[in-house]
Amino acid sequence: MMDPFFSIIIPCYNYGNVVGEAIDSCLNQSYKSVEIIVVNDGSKDSTEEVLKLYSDRATVITQKNKGLSLSRNVGAKNARGEWLLFLDADDQLIDGALEELARCAEHSEAGVIFGRTRQLKAGKLISRFNTQLEGPPSPCLCYFF
Repeated sequence: MMDPFFSIIIPCYNYGNVVGEAIDSCLNQSYKSVEIIVVNDGSKDSTEEVLKLYSDRATVITQKNKGLSLSRNVGAKNARGEWLLFLDADDQLIDGALEELARCAEHSEAGVIFGRTRQLKAGKLISRFNTQLEGPPSPCLCYFF
């Protein structure tokens, strides 16, 4: 089996109410050369039960609470992908995000690729980040609850 092109790393601490939506946004991408790694950082809410629903489609690493940065590092250490994509547990990828990122990565010698983002609250656009960038909107859509 070939290594995936993308390793999507999702650190999670007490986001059981939304982490499923983050994972679903990765699973629903048309680009399939992907592995999903969720690092449960000692959550005390429903996170563990939600992650059990995805155990056949995502790698779940459970650890004592070590914080966001160390959780990302644990995910990166276990990743097999050529590219790492860090996605917060309360964020989602928009449709076509991985295809666009792969297109950019395959035609670039860059070490980092990023795009524009949109911040929504209750489905309403609040702001756009990285507005100095040209081109289509970012492949990452952030939700804040």
